[in-house]
Amino acid sequence: MPYLPTFPDRLWYAYHCLPRDAGGELPSYRALERDHGLSSGLISRLMRGERPAIEHETWKKLHVAFRVPPPWLDYGGQNGPPPPRVAVPLRPGIAGVRYGDLPEWESIVAMVSAPGGLAEQQEPPVTGEEFLAGAEMVVARPTEQLTPALVVAAARYAWETAAFDDRARYTSTDAKREADRGKRARTARAAR
Repeated sequence: MPYLPTFPDRLWYAYHCLPRDAGGELPSYRALERDHGLSSGLISRLMRGERPAIEHETWKKLHVAFRVPPPWLDYGGQNGPPPPRVAVPLRPGIAGVRYGDLPEWESIVAMVSAPGGLAEQQEPPVTGEEFLAGAEMVVARPTEQLTPALVVAAARYAWETAAFDDRARYTSTDAKREADRGKRARTARAAR
């Protein structure tokens, strides 16, 4: 279970664990509010951390709407919702930088992915899909300098913790085409 220290964090996570429709979409806040007798705009305010006074009956409705046991939503712990099928994005209002947003990411990925580079030296070798996953991972702790070892470690960790649907997306034809385009660009630069 991820670290979810606040009620808004747990509510946001539980929301992303809800079943999705045939198109892969989550229910809207408005639909959850309507279907469970919650006041309009309540879920959005709770997600943003604006915690109004909530009556006991409203608490019970929230637990039912988000399909989680009351103790978990209130305090956290291990008995939370089933894991989400896709990565849970940052909660609105929470600032975050992804590894791929760092200026050195692409050049270091190109360097470690070159023939004989650090990616090939790993057992098993780090794949392009793992670097795609790493680029989307949020930097949890500020780093003064991005190093080849950190790039490889972030890519491997992001892949190992990626949700099933995210792995499928990283290994899609579009992702492979993008990775191949990057390899061709690196080869052309190396030939200069």
